[in-house]
Amino acid sequence: MFDVIVVGGGPVGSYAAGELASRGHRVVVCERKNIIGEDVCCTGIIGSEAFSMLPLAQMVGGAIIREARAARLFSPSGRLVRVSKEEKQAYIVHRPVFDAGLARWAQGKGVEYLPGSEVRSVSFGGSSAVVEISGRATPLEAKVVVLACGFGSPLPQKLGMGTIGDFVVGAQCEIGIDGLNEVEVYFHRKLAPGFFAWLAPTFEGRALAGLLSRRNPGENSPGVTRGRI
Repeated sequence: MFDVIVVGGGPVGSYAAGELASRGHRVVVCERKNIIGEDVCCTGIIGSEAFSMLPLAQMVGGAIIREARAARLFSPSGRLVRVSKEEKQAYIVHRPVFDAGLARWAQGKGVEYLPGSEVRSVSFGGSSAVVEISGRATPLEAKVVVLACGFGSPLPQKLGMGTIGDFVVGAQCEIGIDGLNEVEVYFHRKLAPGFFAWLAPTFEGRALAGLLSRRNPGENSPGVTRGRI
């Protein structure tokens, strides 16, 4: 029997697992994907305070694409407001590299990983928890289960933790673009109703373009011109 079963091998799951293992606990991570960091849809902007609180940069060498000290904000009327500071405000990281690096760091602490293991249910009896995994005949047992399975998992609701009453839908893709050196954020009622859209520079000549909306984001993208919406 394990001390802790962590459901989800993303950054939160891997970091929690590594910290628990470093304190002497026997930990296993159940990750539904076959490869850690595979098919991650995330812009990868992490505030500098996270790096000052946690030694993330030291854990995952090579994951940082660039530093951010400024951002360009476009209001609903199209007005541009630029905010900047001398100090680093955020880091833009390569999420697949970042996720895989955190998993390697956790494994170095003694954490066991079970890729391709989708958790079907979690139940409790006596002093232990039982975790059933798709395609695995024998369930896992542990004293504690940590849910780090993200927004889309039905497990929290199945365990009586309530339902999510308010949410937004997102879409993102990588594009080729020249001359973009700062993050741009767009507040626009037609483009991203109820939320915002963004351009985030990554590698030279590349950027991530995305939006969050309270309705289907695919309906909101036509007719958008960078810097004038």
